[in-house]
Amino acid sequence: MRKTFLFLVGVFLLISQLASCSSNQPNSDHETISDGVAKEKQILSEDDAEVLVYNELTDEEQERFTVDYMKEEGTTYLIRIHEAVNGEIKVRAYYTVDFQTEKVEMIKSIE
Repeated sequence: MRKTFLFLVGVFLLISQLASCSSNQPNSDHETISDGVAKEKQILSEDDAEVLVYNELTDEEQERFTVDYMKEEGTTYLIRIHEAVNGEIKVRAYYTVDFQTEKVEMIKSIE
């Protein structure tokens, strides 16, 4: 009797955990802080700058490399293209994106 009661309590707790987890689904309209600040200032966000650089890459490069925002310098964002090789990050190129004009420019390619 006691084992049955403990089993039922365990099943109840498991079901309640699963039910509470299913209601915490992430919002697909996720907006980062930089997106909010950029929208407020009416400039290009860091995430949008990464997308512009990503779109400059070929299909093969898009599969192989990662695009990361690094820093802001004046009116431009510095973006790097890199890949992980044996646990190390190997930078392949640096781009700048002007957040007012949305101009993308490769400033250094490392091959």
